[in-house]
Amino acid sequence: MKQGPGRRFAVARVALDVWAEEGRRTALPVQGVSMWPVLRPGDEVSIRHGGPPPEPGEIVVIFSTSRTVAHRVVARRASATGWLLQTKGDSNLSADRGWVEPGQVVGVVEGVLRSGRPIRRAGVSGRSARLLARLSRILGIVLFPLARLLGRLPGRAASATRRQEDRA
Repeated sequence: MKQGPGRRFAVARVALDVWAEEGRRTALPVQGVSMWPVLRPGDEVSIRHGGPPPEPGEIVVIFSTSRTVAHRVVARRASATGWLLQTKGDSNLSADRGWVEPGQVVGVVEGVLRSGRPIRRAGVSGRSARLLARLSRILGIVLFPLARLLGRLPGRAASATRRQEDRA
């Protein structure tokens, strides 16, 4: 019986939840470019499940609809559930929509392997990560409206516009 992506995601989510309860660490491959240059496609991230709430600057892996996403925490606020996180990919213009609840967090990235070798932890935790979070949030606040004003937002509309300009 062939499994669709939704079913595979549900199975993976159950496995990650069980591992989180056991306090395990998990390694997951990086596929996208939203966290470039800190995380690159082909990298493998080591994730710590459980522990204290993620701090601004840390990179978290979260459940987002039908996939997992690794993005940086740019803000944290108190809520009825304990806390909420605002996340953003380092190379994205704007923060992710909505706030992340505790139940969506798979874990915190503790390390990165690139081509099988650990890379320097700069940007994953500590002072440099907090600085990157502040800069990322400020640049998103400034660059997103500017890009919208100039009509240069990435995505389908901008790609279609560029293709039409290339044909002319």
